[in-house]
Amino acid sequence: MRDYGGLYGRITESIFLKPFTLSECEEYWTKRGFHLSRYEIALTYMVIGGVPFYMDSIRPDRTMADNLNTIYFDKDKARPEFKDVYTGLYSSSEIYIDVIRQLGKRFYGMTRSELLKAVGKKGGGSFSDVLENLIDSGIIRSYSLYGCQRKQTFYQLVDFFTLFYHCIANR
Repeated sequence: MRDYGGLYGRITESIFLKPFTLSECEEYWTKRGFHLSRYEIALTYMVIGGVPFYMDSIRPDRTMADNLNTIYFDKDKARPEFKDVYTGLYSSSEIYIDVIRQLGKRFYGMTRSELLKAVGKKGGGSFSDVLENLIDSGIIRSYSLYGCQRKQTFYQLVDFFTLFYHCIANR
């Protein structure tokens, strides 16, 4: 990410941490003494996506449904967590959140021009940086449609927590 925070210009190396895969999550739960069905592992993965920080908050003395209910729905914890995550990642988080909200409305994603129109911005390098930062963070992905005459790039929301947040935010 190329945002201008307090440590801008002092980074010597970038480390891209990816969430655990589904099989790594199964291994994690097994090593921690959980006895989860593959259904429960998949359910948890769809909600928290293999992010160890969130996985660590799961308690073995509760069902997975109870754990997820406590983490996200007791006192409406998901809403502040969503804003905190994006504010912590990007100093100018408003444009990032606007892009995420628009992408959350379309399952298959949007083109750059559709996104620009939806967030009310004009094209330029700073918008390219926003998209690139979101891609680098693993929050969105870019892809081209197969077989199209003209190459057109689509941007799609793929971060599990953000997708889950948009499902509960629109309930």
